[in-house]
Amino acid sequence: MILLVNPLPSSLAPFPERLSLSLGSLASFLPAGMAEIFYDNGDQGLFLSKAESFEFIGFTGMTYQARRALALASAVKKRFPEKRTVFGGVHASLNPGILLENPELDFVISGEGEEPLLSLLSGNPDHPGIYRIREGKVSGKPAGPHPDITKFPIINRKLIPDQGIFYDQAFSERAAIVMFSRGCVGTCTFCASPAMFGRNPRYRTPEQAVEELKYLSSELGISNFAIEDDNFLSDGEFASFFIHQMQKSGLGIRFRINCRLENLSFGILLHLKKIGLCKITLGIEQIDPLILRHLGKSLDQKKLAEALSWCDKLGILAALLLIAGAPGETRESLRLVSEWVSGLNPSGGYDFQILQPHPGHRIAEICRKTGKILTTDTDDFFSDNITFLPAGFDDPAEFRNLVREVSGKPVKIAGVQEKPFLEQLREKGAETLVINPADYSSSDFNLVTTHWQGSERCSSGLSIIKCRDYGGIEYNFQIKDAASISGFFLHGRFASHPMGFPKGERYSSEIKVILNGVEVSRQVFKSIHTTGEYLRISIYRPGALKEGLNTLRLEVPKDSRLKNGLSIFCKPLNRFFEPYEMPLILEILR
Repeated sequence: MILLVNPLPSSLAPFPERLSLSLGSLASFLPAGMAEIFYDNGDQGLFLSKAESFEFIGFTGMTYQARRALALASAVKKRFPEKRTVFGGVHASLNPGILLENPELDFVISGEGEEPLLSLLSGNPDHPGIYRIREGKVSGKPAGPHPDITKFPIINRKLIPDQGIFYDQAFSERAAIVMFSRGCVGTCTFCASPAMFGRNPRYRTPEQAVEELKYLSSELGISNFAIEDDNFLSDGEFASFFIHQMQKSGLGIRFRINCRLENLSFGILLHLKKIGLCKITLGIEQIDPLILRHLGKSLDQKKLAEALSWCDKLGILAALLLIAGAPGETRESLRLVSEWVSGLNPSGGYDFQILQPHPGHRIAEICRKTGKILTTDTDDFFSDNITFLPAGFDDPAEFRNLVREVSGKPVKIAGVQEKPFLEQLREKGAETLVINPADYSSSDFNLVTTHWQGSERCSSGLSIIKCRDYGGIEYNFQIKDAASISGFFLHGRFASHPMGFPKGERYSSEIKVILNGVEVSRQVFKSIHTTGEYLRISIYRPGALKEGLNTLRLEVPKDSRLKNGLSIFCKPLNRFFEPYEMPLILEILR
């Protein structure tokens, strides 16, 4: 028997855990009762008590889970030397030999793990894809032909925490993750999928795909599905038969897909819309030709504009994914792609990911030739953490600030810890008055939601006060020696509050800043998830602050052209976001 472990991500990462369908697939493929899944929660004692009754302990993981996996494997070996440890998944597939330098690991599985793991547990450690140390050297054969996934069973959701269901911003409801294919024809240099699944996509049958959706809809009461295939439309024949089977089934669901631009047509989008498609996500990455070549990509901007117009016409959200900090990146390329995608204003918004030169990956070699990799610590290689500095940038802080400006994300630099803003202000000797955003005195918004300690819908980033549509929220505070005040700055982290936080000008909100009944400033709050946008609002109006009780009102006017609500961010929900902690701060000038 084997205990399959999903280790916690790096303690530096902005997310508390990583949902893994892969362990569910492994456990469902193995004979009944042979495997159990354990989600690491940081309690090593609990893990060891669970591991005691298993012969094999298996770990999966991305790069940012590797250190924790090795720490757990070491703890197992110290307590139970006879246990056999196995490491699989993306990081293992990229670095099988390097991982085996760690004496706490007995085996590493590269590539898809179902068949090699079954072979190993059945007493055959020589199956292709299994590596181990023999006579002091790494021994093993590369993974064999990719398996026929039509022979794999439906994943037993009872084996997965929360049954693989999560709150999905695309639907503003709970959704289930599903996958109907493995592999992608793309030649992207930054993607780890080929190391796991190869470049020849393999699909389950359309009948199997629809049956799984029907089963999950019936058994779990779920009608929203995130289809996480690398490129759902890679095989046109599969897509056509899937549409046909869905039409026959009469299944009323909503779903979103990932796809590539070259596979889109108005006809396929129209048919998919009729069976429930509500959103597509396209990996565009960049517009600069040199950077696109480094990334193994190309872009037909005319086709993209056409595809976005199709989606607008059909009422399908279209989201674009871009990469910041790629080889060849310059100050100009970052600004140009930001202006370009903002001008496109895609209906599903857009998101910048920070390029990660994962150890063992092809992109790491390209990065070494075109800039500087800033760290070798596996804990650092996660989204929103800068680990690569392109040539032409000498100051990592300058690059970080530029990426923050372009992406609107809480980007950090590997190995650099920043202080919270309030602490920085006080070190400079500034006079400050702090207002807790949760302590509002009144509000006439349609709906005010407080995610203050985190929740299913707010488990990372900063805690948040969310105000829907239009209205105002008010705060009372006391001022002393008002006559000597010449002005003040209002500091805070703000955003609008559209459903799902899509990006684009249409999702912003116009805001009035009203002090003691007098409008003192007008702002536009953008749609920025997780941390909002830091704003410093300058007020130099004589007598704006009065002695004693004052009232600050932030208002989205009912007659505004942009009235997508208001968000105020404050407390960090995990370690990554500590530098972004920011209550409402009045910096008093005398």
